[in-house]
Amino acid sequence: MAGVPDRLVFLNNQVHLVELKTADGKLSPRQVLVFDQLGEAGFPVHILRSYDDIEEFIRETTKS
Repeated sequence: MAGVPDRLVFLNNQVHLVELKTADGKLSPRQVLVFDQLGEAGFPVHILRSYDDIEEFIRETTKS
């Protein structure tokens, strides 16, 4: 379905919605709409643009 995040990540007994973009990659208008709707429903989307973003995402989501 157009606009949905690229990945479902199962980490630390949780499901995370993840969109992978290049450093200068832009969200499509449809992605902005869908991501906003998901966030409003309590399912925030993580947009990761670099290896550092991925490491930070893992650190933040595995904090005890």
